[in-house]
Amino acid sequence: MPSTVTCERCGAVVERKSPQQRFCCDKCRYLWSYYQRDRLSPEFRAANNERCKRWYEAHKAEHIAKVAARKRAANVSELSPSKRKGEEPDSWMLPAPELDYLPGGAFTLDLRPRHKFPHHQLSALHGIVTAITGPHHPTKPQFALVPWPCGCGWAVYVEDIETARMVAGKMHAVRFDGNATLHCGPLMRIKAPSVATGLHRLRIDALTPVHVRSSGGTVLRLVPTSSNLRGTLEGFLPRRLGVSVPPGSVALRVLEDCTRTDRVDMRGNGAKLNGCPGWVGHVIIETNAVGRWLFECAALGLGYGGKVAFGFGRIRVTDLRKDSNAHRAA
Repeated sequence: MPSTVTCERCGAVVERKSPQQRFCCDKCRYLWSYYQRDRLSPEFRAANNERCKRWYEAHKAEHIAKVAARKRAANVSELSPSKRKGEEPDSWMLPAPELDYLPGGAFTLDLRPRHKFPHHQLSALHGIVTAITGPHHPTKPQFALVPWPCGCGWAVYVEDIETARMVAGKMHAVRFDGNATLHCGPLMRIKAPSVATGLHRLRIDALTPVHVRSSGGTVLRLVPTSSNLRGTLEGFLPRRLGVSVPPGSVALRVLEDCTRTDRVDMRGNGAKLNGCPGWVGHVIIETNAVGRWLFECAALGLGYGGKVAFGFGRIRVTDLRKDSNAHRAA
């Protein structure tokens, strides 16, 4: 029986692959080296400070302009509409990006012999879909899994349209409990939302836990503040949609936070995803057209936050002003 090793950084117990193995993965080895050794070295800190000083001197004007833009956006987003007098601030009046369709395509998934996948077993379905669509970078997923009422319980949105066309509408032999066949439904193109310029009051419901990390993946965000909601929108969704959204374009303010932490005990993927946390519940926000457009795109299939390829970050967006007007009319 193969021996095991306990990771010196995260404590995970994994199968030993070499006599010198001390960590469970490359990421733990890197973080241990960087944070536990290099950052404690005075020579490293002095060299790093000198490098940062040289960069700042070379990019001083650009850096000052970016910091000023972020501060202006943060100050505007924290103002209540009742406190804003006269003209709406420019950031609240920015127009939304325009697309005809989301860049990728979606299709249903059905594994035969028939099998349903609850969320905690999605590591297996994630591996199956990765095998037929190709590998992807952890911070730029190739696909997002979306809960679906039929088939294996999930559909998939694939961000590259050519890959989606090659996979959709076909049967694929896969390895799952022996021999199995994945039946992919016909390709569906998703029309991009159209959002009017102005202020929007929205309710964002987490249908599956929203998992958000920042600072290179080292800080876990379990409370949806204005800052991390805005940062996640600007940092990840535009590049997945292939659109340009300059920093400070999303104006956003949280009016009500009714969320709590939930965990999904992911199976079949070692210790990496065990007890994967996220926030569930809902938040009520005010945002501009850019923010609403990005939230609507996330709700249509891309997902919001991290680990969308494992079924996290499925959200629903409700326009509260439209609902309020319909209620009054009734």
